[in-house]
Amino acid sequence: MLSMPVHTQAGIRLTADVYETPGGETYVLEIPLPGVKPEEIVIEADSYSLDTRAFVRPVSSPLSEAVPLNS
Repeated sequence: MLSMPVHTQAGIRLTADVYETPGGETYVLEIPLPGVKPEEIVIEADSYSLDTRAFVRPVSSPLSEAVPLNS
């Protein structure tokens, strides 16, 4: 397993864990995003990059004050 820093446009630092499944057919990327629902996450990949996007908001903020979280 490889742990790597993830930098966001909002200045938030996260850590992603990346590992290969037994047999080497699949890679798994785990990025903890507490409070973010799966339907609020967008994942796009091509041969050279992986882009994840989510919108997070502070607990006390209304939905209109959502902060983009892009890695």
